[in-house]
Amino acid sequence: MNKVLLGLGSNLKCPERQIRQALNALKALPHTNLLDYAPYYHNPPWGRKGQPSYLNTVVLLKTRLT
Repeated sequence: MNKVLLGLGSNLKCPERQIRQALNALKALPHTNLLDYAPYYHNPPWGRKGQPSYLNTVVLLKTRLT
């Protein structure tokens, strides 16, 4: 099984809900286990400054997927 670190982030349309939905989708992947995820944290946007702040986390997966 491969260990995978995956960054998740959103800043539009209820970011917390979107990250929760992404975590649930990752849990549903075949041959994959969601081992852990970091606490959510807020980051200011860069580049286009007129955006809302980002909500981010990192997840640790174990998977047989390629």
